[in-house]
Amino acid sequence: MLILTRRISESTRINSDIAVTILGVKGSQVRLGIQAPAGVPVHREEIFDKIVDQGGTLPATLISSSTDPVDLFIQLNPSGLAEEHLVKGRESFVDACTRAHYAVFLAGYTAAQGGLQ
Repeated sequence: MLILTRRISESTRINSDIAVTILGVKGSQVRLGIQAPAGVPVHREEIFDKIVDQGGTLPATLISSSTDPVDLFIQLNPSGLAEEHLVKGRESFVDACTRAHYAVFLAGYTAAQGGLQ
């Protein structure tokens, strides 16, 4: 666990797309503001626990290092390509345009993994 000290209006960043800002402190309560992309669920822990207890699932933040980036690209389809373009080839994809989109995705994926690939 990372422990930080922050003052009111100071933020902590999680990756490039999530910010947690201290909005106020009143007694033993802290008001937090959380900025996250629309697709990222943010819940209080007790709500999260209820969702899990009722059989719900929430997406994991971390991606296993054993995840094949080609399969991940197909699953996420970040470029919104038509399904017929997402056909695997020997090393990436059959379609040249899809290979170009995948090369950009792979660069970001590699950087997110700490530059290891």
